[in-house]
Amino acid sequence: MNPANTSGSLADVVSALRNSGLADPGNPVLTLISGGGDSVALLAALVELRGPKGVFTLHMNYGLRGDESDDDEDFCRSLCERLGVSLTVLHAPEGFAEEGNLQARARELRYALADQRAAELGGAKVAVAHTADDQAETILYRLFASPGRDALHGMAFEYGNVVRPFLGLRREQLRDWCRARGLEWREDSSNDDERFARVRARRLLADAESLHPAAVPNMLRTAEALREESQQLEAVVAGLHAEALNSDGSLSAARLAELPDQLAARVLRTHIERSYEKSLPAAARALPEVLRLAKAGGSGRVQIEGAAIVIEYDSIHAQADIDQPHTPDETELRVPGEAQFGDWRLIAASAATGSPKSAEKDGSGGFATSIALSDSGAPLRVRGRRPGDRIRPRGMGGVKSLHDLFIDKKLPQRLRDSYPVVCEGDRIVWVPGMAVAESPASEFDATAVVTATRLN
Repeated sequence: MNPANTSGSLADVVSALRNSGLADPGNPVLTLISGGGDSVALLAALVELRGPKGVFTLHMNYGLRGDESDDDEDFCRSLCERLGVSLTVLHAPEGFAEEGNLQARARELRYALADQRAAELGGAKVAVAHTADDQAETILYRLFASPGRDALHGMAFEYGNVVRPFLGLRREQLRDWCRARGLEWREDSSNDDERFARVRARRLLADAESLHPAAVPNMLRTAEALREESQQLEAVVAGLHAEALNSDGSLSAARLAELPDQLAARVLRTHIERSYEKSLPAAARALPEVLRLAKAGGSGRVQIEGAAIVIEYDSIHAQADIDQPHTPDETELRVPGEAQFGDWRLIAASAATGSPKSAEKDGSGGFATSIALSDSGAPLRVRGRRPGDRIRPRGMGGVKSLHDLFIDKKLPQRLRDSYPVVCEGDRIVWVPGMAVAESPASEFDATAVVTATRLN
């Protein structure tokens, strides 16, 4: 179905339902019914096409209009009884209307409860009677309230288990369909209450139609074109995002900076939204600050509405992806023997007599080095860093603090407390992948070979 086709006749009601797949009698459908003309047309048309079996209804009584709300509930009960369909009536919890955006909270509650009921029915589709008029009002409101082209896409014809079959039909078409069948409906007095933004948007839409009679279909066609363009753009962005990932799943700031700004902003937004699993348009607007912090080096953080972006040298993470590791307990490492330190495994073996000391080298998925130990026979100790820790790296001829060593090696700050430090007594002898300590022993006196491998 073309969501922007708003010029049809009464037959379009049936056509819309057939094209949506909701007319298939083999699958249960949960219809949200308010008692208004749109939802009455949806329910009655579904029953007419597929019979009452497999059609279920849900009515939410928010209790916001006193007796009028109760009258709506009574009307829905009577209608469903006459049509022979099952009705579930739910009431909003106490204190529901006390604070915040009332209509947004009502919508969230309605869909959450509909999801529960649909699951109880074995995964039913949830049918909602939004019309082309509702779509145009949504687009108009978002034009003023939300920057960016994505805000102008309007409501999706199908999203998750929710289907909106009437997005291509005008509100008056559905009322004509009801009149032709002698069906009555209820009018919600809050639809005239200009405290609600949607009501004011409806007034603006009427002015737009007086300016040009094709205002609504033109708005819907524009939204449809934007959605189609965005689908193609998102395919390009997904490819660029995959190419810009580091091996640890973080986003490379260097590769992001090579992209044109508009594409880079979308790649950044994609990365952050996938982590938080929600829409975060503010992530795109954070691009200049994210790249500035990455260029400066070290660690930084950008807070946006609903999320945080963490920058560590070339790596860009969403805060939602980052586990802040605690410092594992100190443990001993015997020679020969092995030890676990957080997500590291360390193995020590005796070196062959006369083995030379060697510089640190990459092992299979980890690091390995030879170490000259004293004759005490005491086990090595593996611990986390401590304030004031220092090491004399082999071949440097000086002393270096672990703080500076971690910075020089660009170890992300979040990993520093859980990074293994291998000690003999109070002396640091090895920091895997970073430095092996110098010792006063002769060239051929290595007594242990130690490997360190990160498990994940």
